Amino acid sequence: MIASRHETEAAPRRPDAPPAGETVTVETRFGSIAFGPDDTLDLPNGLVGMPDFHRFGFAPIPDPRMGQFMLLQSLEDLQLAFLVLPIAIGEATISSIDADDACATLAVPPEDARFFVIVTLRKGDKGLVVSINLRAPLIVDSKTRIARQFGLSNPSCPGRKVRGAGREAGAA
Repeated sequence: MIASRHETEAAPRRPDAPPAGETVTVETRFGSIAFGPDDTLDLPNGLVGMPDFHRFGFAPIPDPRMGQFMLLQSLEDLQLAFLVLPIAIGEATISSIDADDACATLAVPPEDARFFVIVTLRKGDKGLVVSINLRAPLIVDSKTRIARQFGLSNPSCPGRKVRGAGREAGAA
């Protein structure tokens, strides 16, 4: 997560947020990023813990060193942004059973569903700690551009996977 809930509570909401369908250019910590209609997601329920934010820009980060990451940028509060990673469906991440359940529950055709995890970065005692929440992935319908964060019900689903960029690693 780039900005925490605490940090965004003091940030003014944008009553002048551009209407859907317009291109919005946002100055991010990664540079200037333009979000056009094809780069915008509607999250009707918001994110877990942040139900009031519904419009997000969604685009690759323009830094080649971060090519695997995407930016999920609120268009209602420009200080609220998240790093996200696409994930594959399978045993190592989310099982096919969980993916099928999520698609059925959200009425998203499996062929149109794209799964992402929100990434949290924090400083640890021995370096940068990166964690991802595998229990509540973001599911994007690639046709409608509607996304929802979905809590998986499978008890065998791993909770959080933590990798240390320094030497610190372990379960969160």
